[in-house]
Amino acid sequence: MAGHWRRHCDGRPIAIKLATEPLHPLESRASALALIANELVLNAIAHAFPDGRAGVIRIELRRLDDGWAQLCVEDDGQGYAREAVPADKLGLWLIDGLAGQVKGRLSTETANGVRCRLDFPVGSAR
Repeated sequence: MAGHWRRHCDGRPIAIKLATEPLHPLESRASALALIANELVLNAIAHAFPDGRAGVIRIELRRLDDGWAQLCVEDDGQGYAREAVPADKLGLWLIDGLAGQVKGRLSTETANGVRCRLDFPVGSAR
């Protein structure tokens, strides 16, 4: 996906940085996790760095304790006021729905850029 995301930056001064560990989520959850990561990264590319601003988007995937893992997508862009974004905005609605599908816990911080963290179970069905 990194090559796809870099092409979406289209010459803009946005760096994509990856830090991933091999994980083996349930097959039924893998595609939902890929969609979540893609939506979060594309949102950052589209909204975090207006007017040609430079920045970094970091994608981290790592194993946690007790059969859980974490996907974190963060940028050092302009951030946003959560209350200013309609709850039914398609991208946010999609991410929330997919987080539920993977039985994950999603949190978002919007100061000093945006940081979205999804903790989700891997391995056995829960």
